Amino acid sequence: MAYKNYKNSFFSKFNPTDLLGFTKTQESASVALHMALYKYDYYYYYYYLQNWRVLLQVEQNRQLLRPQIETLKLCAVQNISLRGHRDDGDLGSDVVQAVNDGNYRHLLRFRIASGDEALKNSLTNASANAKHTSKTIQNELLNVMAGLVKAKVTERVQKAEIWTILADETTDRSSREQLVMVARHVDMIDDKYVVREDTFSMIDVFAALEDKQTGEVKLSGENLGGVILQEIGKANLDINGCIGQGYDGAAAMSSEAAGAAAFVRKSAAMADYFHCISHATNLSCSKCTNIPVIRNAQDTMSRVINNFSTSAKRSNLLKKHAKLYDDCDFGKLITLCTTRFVERHASVSRFWSSLPATVSALQEQQLWTNIDAGTKAHALLSCLEKSETIVGLACLNSVASIMKPLSQALQKKGCDLSAALTLVDDTANVLQKMRTGDSTVTTFASIFEDISRMMQRIGSTVQKPRVPVGKSAHRAAAAADDVEVYFRVNVFNGAVDAVLVDFRDRFGNHVRLSAPLSCLLPHLVVHKAWVDVANAYMKYKRYLTGTSVEVEAEFMIWKQHWKNISFGALSYSMEVNM
Repeated sequence: MAYKNYKNSFFSKFNPTDLLGFTKTQESASVALHMALYKYDYYYYYYYLQNWRVLLQVEQNRQLLRPQIETLKLCAVQNISLRGHRDDGDLGSDVVQAVNDGNYRHLLRFRIASGDEALKNSLTNASANAKHTSKTIQNELLNVMAGLVKAKVTERVQKAEIWTILADETTDRSSREQLVMVARHVDMIDDKYVVREDTFSMIDVFAALEDKQTGEVKLSGENLGGVILQEIGKANLDINGCIGQGYDGAAAMSSEAAGAAAFVRKSAAMADYFHCISHATNLSCSKCTNIPVIRNAQDTMSRVINNFSTSAKRSNLLKKHAKLYDDCDFGKLITLCTTRFVERHASVSRFWSSLPATVSALQEQQLWTNIDAGTKAHALLSCLEKSETIVGLACLNSVASIMKPLSQALQKKGCDLSAALTLVDDTANVLQKMRTGDSTVTTFASIFEDISRMMQRIGSTVQKPRVPVGKSAHRAAAAADDVEVYFRVNVFNGAVDAVLVDFRDRFGNHVRLSAPLSCLLPHLVVHKAWVDVANAYMKYKRYLTGTSVEVEAEFMIWKQHWKNISFGALSYSMEVNM
């Protein structure tokens, strides 16, 4: 801009021949370089002569900052920490210093040792207060980089017009509540449409709320929703283009009445809340632990696993007893997964197959002279040999085995919402058949046979719990004389019902209304009709151009287009095979 102003200002009164005398006497190498580069642009040359000292200092600063910016970018991309115990003072010449001054300064010295003469000269000639290696400059440069990234994300999302917000919060190692926000949108890369998930904000929630209110800071749905809307505004994203929200299942985020999702919907009416289906399935499966028998059985199993996994002596004891059983191939139990309920199936399955060896090992452990170890083994053995514990483990193993294939399928790359809901419905149908005793699936009758055989192997029999009259007010005790019927009604059916009810609650109408949009995908549209997409179109028609008749006609054209391509590929495959 300054150059243009000079060019316009001196256009009428400037004579290029006036520069000839100056070029003969000027000894600055920088001036000679600029004269060579811009010998055909006398206006720039004249501007340079007027300000050459300032421009020379600017160029020197750029040469000094450029390698430092590249080093900072490397550390940021690779998640490498910058600072060390001491990171001030002279940079030094040796790559490795006696005192650890951090990765950043170490990498700068490594660049110099590798032949970066520009950086070496810049640091050597720069004054002590203009080397730009301090932590303050590092933070400022990182903030500038973050601003450029945010600007790029904003540009992509604005180009896409419609987008979905994803957010999750967690407490970091410094006990700060960090909320990360991501914009999910469609972008075009190399003439191909791809789905991108770009982070546009990471904020300390408590710090943001403390600036707005006094007293106790509460992570309520309204407060979290306000922080989300505030960060969307700072990122210059169009809230009216937000058509979906994805958070965890915590009430403060997902509640339809007072959660953050409900608060955001006041500003973005089309932004329905969608819970991760894989996570939702995991939470639904965990509902079977609402049954006390299954919950207590899982707790007993966890304590038994900890007993053997926390001691080398007890671990070797279990391995010794495992060798005595032909069907026990494992001498080590798997610790229960603390976050994913479905992943516990591997632990439950191995514990069930190792149960005879486990009981035998506990029987030997309770005879040890160590009082604590013997007492602990006796208490665990008393719980483990109960009929309710074995039944609870068998039911838990059965339900988890049904849910695990669903969880694995939902975690695969490219699983769309329509296919996911189909898998959920299929799994729910299998669970319903198991509950009603359909012979086409595994029923509780076959599960009870496994329970009886296992109880026999550990030297016991299946019995109903014996509760004195008048003391069963808090126990599930549906009337049943038969032992199998008692456990089927009070344990197995209750567990299955808990999972099925949660399925219906989590995968509600708004999820199923949006799912038909997946029918527009090429591999699905050839098998669908307009009626399958009509309801979803009515919901999102404000984002589409044209009338409903025009959109329906376009749907039919694309359906025929992909059908022709599919038929052509099939015909070619048949010709090749012939």
